[in-house]
Amino acid sequence: MQTSDWIAGFSFVVSGAAFGWTMYRDLADRPSLKVSCFIARIHGQDFDSQQDHMAWSVTNAGRRPIVVKHIGGVAFEKNKHMIIIPHEPLPRTLQPYDTFTEFSPDLESLQQMKSACVWDTLNRMYRVPQKTFEQMKRQLADGTIERGAILTTGE
Repeated sequence: MQTSDWIAGFSFVVSGAAFGWTMYRDLADRPSLKVSCFIARIHGQDFDSQQDHMAWSVTNAGRRPIVVKHIGGVAFEKNKHMIIIPHEPLPRTLQPYDTFTEFSPDLESLQQMKSACVWDTLNRMYRVPQKTFEQMKRQLADGTIERGAILTTGE
């Protein structure tokens, strides 16, 4: 074999590996929202509440912007969704690693929900981990819930 054949073979292997990596990266680079829920009390400049609220924390864990369209949950009844009325305007574009928090004082709906979730503009649903959600519901029913705090700026 001549040197040119070795160079051609080596370049074929390198270009194949580069093509494979590019395909893998593009297929794996999917939108990803991390959603969590907790019980909180709201405190701020002009607002101080002793009432419990259900809060959703939404983080864009992907490398591309995602537009959040709705926040709410799925009810036990088939094909029924609960959408909260947000305090900040939706839809909202989240850049990579951006986070925002939304809350609702409607804890009665929490007991009727099978899961808490967020929808993007392509109608993909991102759920709170079921174990976390069930534990929060159980602790709220028992009265042993650990409360967080949401601090508002009043703007």
